[in-house]
Amino acid sequence: MKDLILKILPWAIGAAVLLFALIYYNPLGLWSSSKISLADTPTVIKELKELGEFVTAEYNGEVIESLASSNASENLIRQQLDSMPNIYQRIRVEYEKIYLQHPNRRRKRKKQWEAHEFAETYAGEIQIAKKALHMDEIDLLDYVIEDSLSWNEFKTLHGEALRAKVNRDLTKGRSDKIKVAYIGRGRVKAGFDLGSIEESVYEITLSRNAAGDSMRIVNLDPELMDADINPWYIYQPEEELEVPGYELFALKKAGKVEFSDVAAVKLACKQSLVSSALNQRKILDYAISSGQQTFKDLFNMFRKEGEPELVHVEIVPTQFYKFKADILADGRIETEEISRIRSKLVEKNLKADSQEAKALLVSLNKYHDMVLDVEGWATLLGQSGVEE
Repeated sequence: MKDLILKILPWAIGAAVLLFALIYYNPLGLWSSSKISLADTPTVIKELKELGEFVTAEYNGEVIESLASSNASENLIRQQLDSMPNIYQRIRVEYEKIYLQHPNRRRKRKKQWEAHEFAETYAGEIQIAKKALHMDEIDLLDYVIEDSLSWNEFKTLHGEALRAKVNRDLTKGRSDKIKVAYIGRGRVKAGFDLGSIEESVYEITLSRNAAGDSMRIVNLDPELMDADINPWYIYQPEEELEVPGYELFALKKAGKVEFSDVAAVKLACKQSLVSSALNQRKILDYAISSGQQTFKDLFNMFRKEGEPELVHVEIVPTQFYKFKADILADGRIETEEISRIRSKLVEKNLKADSQEAKALLVSLNKYHDMVLDVEGWATLLGQSGVEE
């Protein structure tokens, strides 16, 4: 028996060494778990971009907003301030002509400006600015010209004062004039913009073992695809089921209702609906978990005969996916939001041209039509190496 063991032992040791070598070096690819580049993955993965926007989560909700809400008040302030950049530039150009004619004669400048049509046309906007800065009209205009202030520079210096003045004007006596509230019913959809997948930013890897394939998609963030309150939330007249999207809840002194007030409250309903979807229902997290199952089913449906089954899909978003959704939630990218992005990168100790920073900026740049500070946004993209 002892002799038999001694004869078998070298063969057993040799077999064990051979097995270890096969597993460790895997020359035949039998136990592969190594990463495969995007170019080596199945055709269906390389053609992900053709799928475009892919919805994986939906939230249906009901909200109530009134003119007294913070969202509605903010919307009214923005309506007023949004009209100012273009007006500011027009006034600046016209007054500069007067200033160059009479650089040392304030009284002449004042007289000529008072005769200018813009002085009357934009009296309301000028009134806001001069009261916010506690200057008279000519001192304000001289200050803008002498310091060569663009609107963004002027807003950076005095934005809070302007907002405070506009807010005081809007809220003055509002409770005595109008009370209006709406119920809003709508849907928020979230998912993935597969058309934005770029090999330089996103990483797709495939692992293969005896159980099947596993896919890992890194830096793919879930996004809000749509958020809307339609005129009809449910419209099935044949079943006598008609539920409006917006429903007037309370209204007093209808004669004093202005279109801007109603628009501000309706927009506030939409903003509140988005906030509920993001913060209460965690729609982005659900989009990830649902997306993993959806992608797995989709890829298996298109796999070629004989290919291993895809048994697991893992989506790993960037650490910024919730921050990004918050930036985009109000449908605007202003100077303040650009500053928030810079601060967030510093907070996370990331350079502007790092992989994660690029993924954030590439995904945000799809919404360039929301950018109000075009110059500031272009500077941020340039620092990161992302093309506009």
